[in-house]
Amino acid sequence: MRLHTLIPVALAGAMLPSLAQADTVGWRIGANSWQQNFEGDVQNGPSVIDIEDDLGFDDDDGFNFYVALEHPVPVLPNIMVSHTELDAEAVGDVTGFIFDGNIYTGEVASDVDLTHTDVTLYYELLDNWVNLDLGLAGRVFEDGVEITDVATGISGSLDIDYVIPM
Repeated sequence: MRLHTLIPVALAGAMLPSLAQADTVGWRIGANSWQQNFEGDVQNGPSVIDIEDDLGFDDDDGFNFYVALEHPVPVLPNIMVSHTELDAEAVGDVTGFIFDGNIYTGEVASDVDLTHTDVTLYYELLDNWVNLDLGLAGRVFEDGVEITDVATGISGSLDIDYVIPM
């Protein structure tokens, strides 16, 4: 990139936080609920397990709540934290599959927990008849999938402990 094109880009980037500001301190809080249908496959070994047909998962409720804080300090980003409860338990009947190094046959109890928290840092660029926010978010997962053979008590899990940039 040449110097005569780099200077305007650098100036625009430096001015961005000063353009992105709220007039007053404000906050938002909210919650959502929905009916969810668990579908898909889980694999932690050579066997692919259908969570609806093999493990017995059915419709369930999901829940989300969030809080956001906006402020007039131009260099500090606004913040929004959102937490989503996304978990379910089921009992199913399987015939010989391998999960986490264990072989399961018969009745299994399973728990799928994809609960996560989103943290978003953003600047409010426009706040009139058009709203425009620009920022970055990270989604934090801390649980996963656990399957237990009801007869033997043998248990296996697939942990999902990740931070995903969004």
